[in-house]
Amino acid sequence: MTATGPILVADGHSDLLQELVFAEQEGEENPLRSRWLVQLREGGVALQVCAIFRDPAAEGDGARDLLRQAQSFHAAVERNPEVFAIVERRSLEQVAVDRVGLVLAIEGVSAFGEDLWLLDLFAHLAVRVIGLTWNEQNAFAQGCDHPGGLTSLGEQLVDRLPGLGMVVDLAHASPQTVADVLERTPSGSAFVSHASCRAIYDHRRNLSDVQLTAVAEHGGVVCLMPHPLVVDPTRRTIDRFVDHVEHAVSVIGVDCVGLGGDFLKQISQTLGSGEHVVDGVEVDSTLEGLEGPREYPRLLEALRARGYSAGDVEAIAGGNLLRFLATSPLP
Repeated sequence: MTATGPILVADGHSDLLQELVFAEQEGEENPLRSRWLVQLREGGVALQVCAIFRDPAAEGDGARDLLRQAQSFHAAVERNPEVFAIVERRSLEQVAVDRVGLVLAIEGVSAFGEDLWLLDLFAHLAVRVIGLTWNEQNAFAQGCDHPGGLTSLGEQLVDRLPGLGMVVDLAHASPQTVADVLERTPSGSAFVSHASCRAIYDHRRNLSDVQLTAVAEHGGVVCLMPHPLVVDPTRRTIDRFVDHVEHAVSVIGVDCVGLGGDFLKQISQTLGSGEHVVDGVEVDSTLEGLEGPREYPRLLEALRARGYSAGDVEAIAGGNLLRFLATSPLP
């Protein structure tokens, strides 16, 4: 990408796979294309990280649920090879030119139980990003709702990730888990897919300045999350989200900041979970004028209005996350 060309967005987090599974079960033949392609293209999204997620409190066979979402991911790409592609490092630049690149992630490994062998299976299924927890405590690590960090089993899991071509996602992790992972992993193999700045809004999902700095010094990128839950429930505006961007840039520099949308409105309404409330905030709530990926141009314009140069906007929008993935241990 160049500063004079179109600005491409690389989005660090979406839960769209849950909607795909639901739509397929309802009989839709190609929900990724019908529900998401236009949104992603209108928003300039060149790369989307797609998270496999299962509520750790849910009953039933967790591993089976993860596999179902992985299957939907692969089937969707196979149906639409001319517009979607599974991203590998060697194909990253080309994907950004002619197709929407998709990176498969797992958001929380509670469903693994204590089975490390599942890591190998999901590596074969093209999972390239592993988040250790979704706020909870599990056999591998502590989430942001719990004290403590990596367990001995978690240390074994983290040690194996680089050799499998995977990176660690530190979103939802406890402060000690963040510190433990950064101390244990090679430089450039950990990032944050969706969070914001605790100095701007004090929420347990947000990162302190110390954490921002640690991730950046480790070679990672912090993808900021424009959801009212972590931006500021009392000021649900794009401008307030830009306050988080400005703070992160002031702490770690423009080259370590990215975007992690976590746009849940459409997904939550499809799944019938739109009335679910977390910390007093509706899960399907959005910032004004930023309901989904198609509105990314409004965010980029807000960054320009704050005085960011074309090159800086390009870096925040996608250049930084694309660079991280291009130099991380993706195969």
